Amino acid sequence: MSIRPYRRIEKAHWDDIHGFIYNRGRIISGSKDGSLKFWNANGELLNSFESSNKGYKFWVTALENFDDGHFAVGTRDGTITVFDMKDEVVFNANNVSDQTFPKPISKKRNQQRIDCIKQLNERGKPHFFYVGVARNLQLWNLRDKKFIRSFKASDNDWVYCIEPFRNGDLIVVIGSTLEYWKKINKESLPGEQILGIFNYGKKRFIIITSLFFINWKRGFYIEKTIYASGPYKRMPYGLIRNPKISDDQPNSIELSINSRVVKFKDMNLNDIPICIEMINKMISEVPKLHIGRTVTNKQHDQAIKNFIESDEHLLGIFNISMKHKSEMKQYFLFITSKKIARWAKGLMSRDLILYDYNTIIKMESKKGTFAGDLILHFSVHNEVFQNMGKNEGVIAVEIIQEQITKTKNQFTNVTQIGSTSIFDNDDLLNIIQARYAKEEISKKEFDQLLNDLQKSKPKKIY
Repeated sequence: MSIRPYRRIEKAHWDDIHGFIYNRGRIISGSKDGSLKFWNANGELLNSFESSNKGYKFWVTALENFDDGHFAVGTRDGTITVFDMKDEVVFNANNVSDQTFPKPISKKRNQQRIDCIKQLNERGKPHFFYVGVARNLQLWNLRDKKFIRSFKASDNDWVYCIEPFRNGDLIVVIGSTLEYWKKINKESLPGEQILGIFNYGKKRFIIITSLFFINWKRGFYIEKTIYASGPYKRMPYGLIRNPKISDDQPNSIELSINSRVVKFKDMNLNDIPICIEMINKMISEVPKLHIGRTVTNKQHDQAIKNFIESDEHLLGIFNISMKHKSEMKQYFLFITSKKIARWAKGLMSRDLILYDYNTIIKMESKKGTFAGDLILHFSVHNEVFQNMGKNEGVIAVEIIQEQITKTKNQFTNVTQIGSTSIFDNDDLLNIIQARYAKEEISKKEFDQLLNDLQKSKPKKIY
């Protein structure tokens, strides 16, 4: 196969052509001469937009065709213009340059240059588009006609090309570097909303969500435990205290995380009061969530999906061990505003055991050198949750005691009638079968419970 010129348009512009797009059957070209020209497939000129401003500042430096027929133009002076299907201007804005860098990376005429424009290729978001400029990748909203946020890409180079990849990820060209960017909220948990993103340092971000305070280094999305020291760290707001402007560095935020003072340096001065206000708001509004040190984001996800109702709050998640047939078996312990749940990872939902706060007679916690235990005393037996974190048994007792004081909520699907609690029969049958399968009750007890269940007079297990 060979390829050769088929049709040539001599002197299409009187200076270099910087880009072209195919838009609704037309070819649109943009040039250093500051003009846009519209051509048909035969090379005939259909229309021309000549800028009243001439000179190097007004070169056309970027073109993008949108799926709905709109197209966008970027120029060297930092102007972003979007045209509709009638070729009329519907959006006009200027590059929102980052003013936190005192040293320019180029001559003044290049500092605002629009290097590329790319529509966000994601279902349900055709009105969002990216813009590549000096140091940053910017996100804009065409429908609302406003700038959304800026993502720092470099200290001393331009974002030359942005290409949407799969699942909202991006391929980004920064100077001579090719980078693969992964979508931030890909790590979001069910019900979690990103409320604010603030840049600090080099390629580092504070992310404020409706559930967590997140410290993130761009480019890393490794599955980590929530307390991990890796590049993507989630921290419950319950561990954060006293966010404030650093006493010795006015461009930094200082706060206490789990009793340790941490600084986030080199922030935009305008972002600092907003960030502090948001953190304080979340500390005061979000219920304290205690998470075991070995609990992962995925396990938190499972808790939200499987065990948490819309009218309850998750208060604690812990990895535990329990003795089963002379062997130690791994479980998860979930504590919510309505119940306590023990669940075996990887097993069917019937291996879920629920505990009612009102049936707990006594609680104990044990703190060892490396691990802790929690013991719940019921009327006919005790439950011993072992191999928790060193202080986690103590924390779990505090959470449960607070809930016992606050509420008289029963199991999920439990209805209060007078002073008698009755359970949904299907749920109770699953619990009875699970306990019998694990040999926690005898055959005689199992048959008796089934008999009671069939007579619609079920007994509490706990």
